[in-house]
Amino acid sequence: MAQSRKLSKLTYKQVTRPRVRFNPGSKRHLQAREHEEKALELRKKGWSYNEIGAQLGISRVAAFQSVMRVLAAYEDDIKEQVPRVRQLELQRLDSMLTKLQPRINQGDDRAINSALKIGERRAKLMGLDAPVEVSHTGEIQLVPDEQLDAEIRQLASMLGVVTAPAAEPEPIGKTDPEKSESVRGCLSCNGAVG
Repeated sequence: MAQSRKLSKLTYKQVTRPRVRFNPGSKRHLQAREHEEKALELRKKGWSYNEIGAQLGISRVAAFQSVMRVLAAYEDDIKEQVPRVRQLELQRLDSMLTKLQPRINQGDDRAINSALKIGERRAKLMGLDAPVEVSHTGEIQLVPDEQLDAEIRQLASMLGVVTAPAAEPEPIGKTDPEKSESVRGCLSCNGAVG
């Protein structure tokens, strides 16, 4: 009963709008953003998340999350700017087409070709073109692991990189019977895709 009295004393505003204690300009929030930026800079330099965490005094998971938050913010920023950039590009194309119009009206072949290219670019920007279907008609060639290992070793020696010896591959059929059947089926298809 006492609890229901407490609830009845709350106003509608208090129930529907919980108090938020988030201030993006607070010292703590700004320090967190700087921390995240520093984590990203270290990651760009090739540091592992363990090393970043040790440097910044946070866990490996926190270092990873910091980097991911910054990257997500960058991605959101880019997505937000795309419509504005697209609109600007469309206005530039309109301006070019307007300037070409007198020459197009006179039958100038170069101006007409330029106008066609502007139209193609506009259609691509606005997504008006139908999707292009791409298909592969060649033969699929399987390369043996030994050949790939040899090429990797050759490239590594050209770059001056020391590589560990390759692990011995398990023969087909020794691990998972279902998986080996599908592999054998694929090997026997001679490049035909089903």
